Amino acid sequence: MSATPSVFRPVRANDVHVRPFHVYKHYYVSNVTASNCNPANTGSSYYARTALHNTNLINTSDPTSTFLLNTDGSDQNIEWRSLDHRFYRYPYDWARSSELTNPRTNYKFLFYSASTLAIPYLDAGERIKPNSVFLEATVSGQYINLIDDGYGSLRDPLILTASFASSSYCQMYYTFNNAFRRFNSNFGLISDGKLEYTLQRKTINSTVKNVDIQQGVTLINGVSDIHNSGLSGYFDGQSYIRLSNDKIYNRFNHCDRWTISFWLYPDSASLSAATSSAGTIISKGSVVRELQPIPNTTNTGTVLGYADTVYDRPNPFTGDWTNYKTPMEISVGTALDVFYVESGYVSASYVDALASAPAVMFRSSDGISSTEVRAPISGSEWQHYAIVYDGDLVSIYRNGISSGVAAPLPKYASVNAADIMIGATDTNFKHGYKGNIAEIRFYDYTVSNIGIQSLANRNFLSGSLYQTNVAGNVFYRNEQVVVTSPMPKYNSGSGLFNQQWNLSYRGQRTIYENEVMVRIPADTMNVSVNPSATFRRGSGIDNNCNTAGPNNGAERYNEPGEFRLTGFLSGSMLPYITTVGLYNPEGQLLVIGKLAQAVQKRDDVPTNIIIRWDY
Repeated sequence: MSATPSVFRPVRANDVHVRPFHVYKHYYVSNVTASNCNPANTGSSYYARTALHNTNLINTSDPTSTFLLNTDGSDQNIEWRSLDHRFYRYPYDWARSSELTNPRTNYKFLFYSASTLAIPYLDAGERIKPNSVFLEATVSGQYINLIDDGYGSLRDPLILTASFASSSYCQMYYTFNNAFRRFNSNFGLISDGKLEYTLQRKTINSTVKNVDIQQGVTLINGVSDIHNSGLSGYFDGQSYIRLSNDKIYNRFNHCDRWTISFWLYPDSASLSAATSSAGTIISKGSVVRELQPIPNTTNTGTVLGYADTVYDRPNPFTGDWTNYKTPMEISVGTALDVFYVESGYVSASYVDALASAPAVMFRSSDGISSTEVRAPISGSEWQHYAIVYDGDLVSIYRNGISSGVAAPLPKYASVNAADIMIGATDTNFKHGYKGNIAEIRFYDYTVSNIGIQSLANRNFLSGSLYQTNVAGNVFYRNEQVVVTSPMPKYNSGSGLFNQQWNLSYRGQRTIYENEVMVRIPADTMNVSVNPSATFRRGSGIDNNCNTAGPNNGAERYNEPGEFRLTGFLSGSMLPYITTVGLYNPEGQLLVIGKLAQAVQKRDDVPTNIIIRWDY
């Protein structure tokens, strides 16, 4: 039996599908400078420089001090803190950061100066497409560009990551680049406080005494063009940083391979006095936390803490060094160790040549014998040093070049329970160092010559001393590009944004493809709403208005609007489908689809029609 004729049929829920897909539009902003890019500009980008107030600049000619206001006159401090709060203070906390990023693939760091590009919503749509941002300019006569890596980091291809020392083997990293957050200005003195450093990828606090935060390693562009980069710690001889002992320092013995890297800028005056007063850079051997607890007499069963013992030792540059047991002592001095001279590792002529020359010395002693290697040092300039142990010999490098001296570690050299001291031998400031220290790294392997040269590279354009080529970040969803780095070529007075620069990116929009399957079973909907195609038997009532015809004027009619002549049609009606409409439950037309070619609705087979539309 045929189904009840109808032109309406419900659509099943599983026959309705919505598929989103992304479309992109390319944007290119060219030849932009700071003077023509501000909130009032009708261009498609907004540029501003942000920085903390420079109220205590060590070098008053620092380029960032000239940019205390944004191009629209607003206070930079407000914008810097806004960036910090939204993206950088809690860089990978999804509940606190406005942009979700993965710490395994994305590097976030906000230095005390930054440049931002806020892209208008109409020019980016819903977000910036990952891996589409390209920023370029010519700085100091050389073309540079920053490329979005697709994970939220802007990378500089001029800095070659293939030469980096392996970050996976970096057990300890001490940098001062984040120390400015302690102050309302970029620099300041930490008389008694804490600074964070990285130990096995975890953030640990160090104890800091009388360390002044100053500008860091100068970068060289050509011969004389020097730019300050990053921050460093200045030690005045009455300063130190103390790192609590950890099991990772057990690596620094004669059984394991390791590397120590750091930057120095010594006071010239301190070098001339180094023969009588050693300047300790890194030491492990004087300050030991005793294993025996201090009992609490007022509350039996509890302890007050653990006592520090400072082992006094003779001056390693004038006394008997071999009686002192330590796996690591790095100092500035001039006199050679007696055992080192007698061991025969260097010639007498070499000893004579260095006897009065200041040097950076690495020493290790097992209490019976000791080893020393040294490299020259000069005052009033930045120099990089690396101490490398390859499992057989320990060597020292200055500015990426081997000093030409190598020696085995003492046979029984081993670790001890002492804390790491930076800038002095102990907490009484004994053998205090005078000068700046920056970028201290401990590696759990023998860094190659290429890696050492990378750590020592302070070129203005390709410098890799910070071991990253990330110059900033792209916040795709928030449609902001932030360029911030210790490298001055991006944000200094002669940096990228003070030149004519170009920016290209792609804006993303989401389009939704809607699909509805209209199912018409066999033997259904074979009707038409066209009045001329309606067939119903006549009612038998005469239409007396017509006296002609074979029925002597008795034409018959159906209901009003459905009039048809007798015999106009015969047999079944097979209509053609030309239009399909989708209605809501209230009978309101939502979508209407026109077929390109009419389709006959057969009565013996089902018919399925797919309707698709985008928005």
